[in-house]
Amino acid sequence: MDRAFQSVDVERQVLGALIFEGDLSPVIEILKPEYFYLSRHAKIYHTMVELFMRGKPIDSHLLLDELRKKNLLDQVGGASYLADLSANVVTSANLMYHIDILKQKYLARKVRNVSQQAQTLLQSEDPLHVKDWIMSQLISIDDPTTSLGKLSDVAQKVVEEWKGSSRGEPTGFPPVDSIFMGFQPGDLVIVAGATSMGKSAFVQNVVYNLAKKGLPCLILSLEMASELWAKRFISSVSEKGIDDLADEDIQQALKVIKNLPIYIDDDPIVDLVKARAKILRIPDICFVVVDYLQLLSMPQKESREREVAESVKGLKRIARDLQVAMIVVSQLSRMVDRREDRRPRLGDLRESGVIEQTADTVMMLYRPEYYGIFKLELDEGELDTRGLVEVIVAKQRRGPTGSAWLKWEARCLKFSSEEKDIF
Repeated sequence: MDRAFQSVDVERQVLGALIFEGDLSPVIEILKPEYFYLSRHAKIYHTMVELFMRGKPIDSHLLLDELRKKNLLDQVGGASYLADLSANVVTSANLMYHIDILKQKYLARKVRNVSQQAQTLLQSEDPLHVKDWIMSQLISIDDPTTSLGKLSDVAQKVVEEWKGSSRGEPTGFPPVDSIFMGFQPGDLVIVAGATSMGKSAFVQNVVYNLAKKGLPCLILSLEMASELWAKRFISSVSEKGIDDLADEDIQQALKVIKNLPIYIDDDPIVDLVKARAKILRIPDICFVVVDYLQLLSMPQKESREREVAESVKGLKRIARDLQVAMIVVSQLSRMVDRREDRRPRLGDLRESGVIEQTADTVMMLYRPEYYGIFKLELDEGELDTRGLVEVIVAKQRRGPTGSAWLKWEARCLKFSSEEKDIF
């Protein structure tokens, strides 16, 4: 077989190193029997795992006896083959590197098998159904990582975050950033709101603030064309409405935008596999915006709620795997319209409670003015809501919840800081 799909020599090195070490605990979470191409190697490793689970050491004598008891010794090449495995290894220094090679070969075989089965299915199945099947197969390919961490190390990290020494990148709006602990690599941040609350405009403003610091950002726009995004950015940078822009305004805005590491992909049909591929094309990518969650393509499930749940979990997985901050725009359910003030709550997240469970942070936008509410009685006094948006940090895994008010200029889709905060 093509060496792109297997490496028997590396498999032998791994097994020999494990016998040499006599302990599977460093690798038990990340090395699986199916990573081995040769069935004899998979059987040897599986037997090692069984010994380990019984608390037995992994040495050539115990392994030989166990294989003999299971009538597998001849199938794996006999006692001489086991002796060769352990005799040819004098160090386990490269064990993790070799395991990573086996993992890559395994993934290559899985992808190849999916491709071959898909070609067969296309002879009789609808291409769209085959596409959904391919997506489900690729997403289901296991990618084990160790989740173990020492409590003292994790606690120190949390303390540093609370002190502010490890805060992530801020939104650029001080009232919000006094509550929000910042965007961290691997985070899933949901920005939710009812229709016309300014969700896309808010993430646009946040992306602009991040990009001004030289941080590459990708917008996966499933609804708006890239040309409309460009117009919105020009309007926001110029602080003028799109219809009020003069040539001079446009040229000045273009000079600013030219140096911003902002990328826009307006493919309206994006699934998790394509999303990952698009992100990987951007060098040193830090932030990814998905606008919006409910338009992400997913294989058909028994319910829409299940589809959204799979999307959210998949986006979180991508964020962690690629170490990017994922900012995802989400709609709210109609439940918010049943309340007199229409102020959103976590329970209003549309179609899936998994959104709340999976997200590291949930921000919600609320414009009382949109509903004809121009005055609010707050503890600090009466608030004139005209031209204001409340940014509600409804959930935050690493910090407090609360809310802050920002100025909102609808004509140029621009947010700016407002001194009055709510906690």
